[in-house]
Amino acid sequence: MNLRFPIAFKLVALTAGLSAAIIAVLAVNFYRVSRGELVDKFGLTLEHIAVTAALAIDGDLHARVNAPGDETGVGFRSIHHWLAHVKTKNFIDQDSIYTFRAQDVSKVRFGVMLADVPFIGDEYKVPEKNRELFKRVLAGQSGHTEVYEDAHGVWVSGLAPIRDGQGAVNGALEVDYKVGRFLAELDMKRNRILFLALLVLLGGVLLSGVIAIGFTRPIRALQAAAQKIDSGDFEISVTSKGKDELGDLAASFNRMSASLKERFLIMRYVSEDTKIMIRKLIAREVSGQGERRNVVVFFSDIRGFTAYSEKRYPEEVVQMLNLVLGRQSAIIKAHGGSIDKYVGDEVVAIFQGVGRFQNAIRAALSIQNDLADLNRSQAAEQRLGVGIGITSGDVVMGSIGSDDHKDFTMIGSNVNLAARLCSGAGAGEIHFTSNIHRELLQDPASTDGVNLENLGARAYKGFSEPIHIFSIRASSIT
Repeated sequence: MNLRFPIAFKLVALTAGLSAAIIAVLAVNFYRVSRGELVDKFGLTLEHIAVTAALAIDGDLHARVNAPGDETGVGFRSIHHWLAHVKTKNFIDQDSIYTFRAQDVSKVRFGVMLADVPFIGDEYKVPEKNRELFKRVLAGQSGHTEVYEDAHGVWVSGLAPIRDGQGAVNGALEVDYKVGRFLAELDMKRNRILFLALLVLLGGVLLSGVIAIGFTRPIRALQAAAQKIDSGDFEISVTSKGKDELGDLAASFNRMSASLKERFLIMRYVSEDTKIMIRKLIAREVSGQGERRNVVVFFSDIRGFTAYSEKRYPEEVVQMLNLVLGRQSAIIKAHGGSIDKYVGDEVVAIFQGVGRFQNAIRAALSIQNDLADLNRSQAAEQRLGVGIGITSGDVVMGSIGSDDHKDFTMIGSNVNLAARLCSGAGAGEIHFTSNIHRELLQDPASTDGVNLENLGARAYKGFSEPIHIFSIRASSIT
């Protein structure tokens, strides 16, 4: 028996099948992405709480908590008090924050907990899904679990290492959160989507097509807008008239675009060293505390700028200031230096690594030559010069400021000395210290075509002994 089906039926069946497949894919993808976001949301939050709490725990005191009876000791009581504080501040259940003593993943025992009846030293069998994470934590890294289940419920946990006074890991702190009801809600959302999809299919192919277009159009618009942002266009925005999840998504996307644009613009005002430090802090490669470095400190200050700006409109002053500072910055970067900060009409820069002495001098000479060329194209009353001071030695690099605003910068006597040298240098002059002069003598090519002058020892404010300094001026500067 040969069955014949009308083309219309075939088209309806094909459209219905494709619609069902697309809806099924969307439902599965929604569930996968939403579940992943749920885990990330709780996991990262719990990991942050665990890291913050573990940093404040004295690992040497924690090492004293080993067996029943230790709950009366100073180690247990001190850590117990801290865990109770963390629990209160973060709205955590009493049984959801505790510590472990562990040498490896096969020998994990409970340490300090908030339970009314402590069970110090009881063995903890690490769930199979969490064993690799535990190994990383005991190796010194923090992290969070995926969703896992035990006899007490469905959980996501954050873990962080506890270190002793020598920096060695001798335990771990865990913070748990029950996510069973959130997963149940997610399952309900998924089932609701599937049920609505069935209604759509029963309602007809035409309605399915309309709904499909209604879904895909804003998604495609978001995708196109995301590609624009990926190419650096932060002016893009998505228009949505819908008052539903897609409309909320479009509004969220527009807020994200504006936020990215703001951050992109902010990064222009951040020094390269600060950007590097931020990346290292995010990667937990550094603590953000100060560190001592041997660098060349470079100060450049525009001479006569106050008099220049007094008789001009602010817009003209800012335009000229940006021109002069921009040319200096480009030269400094081209010679391997990095801008630390701008202070009014002053540039503060750092040179590091091999060749830093010669690079700083070459940059200074290039700046003076460049400004001399610029002045030749300017009217006499628009000409500006700079004085430059350079020194080298140890400085402290670190995050300086308050809790809500910090600058990554350098401090120390060598920074102050470079500022003093800069103040004493006239337009077109470069003053530097004798230790830089000694380095230049080892590389005669770095001073070819320049006029080098020994200025002798000079007294500077804030320094008890006179400083022996030198001056250098490019022969092309008149």
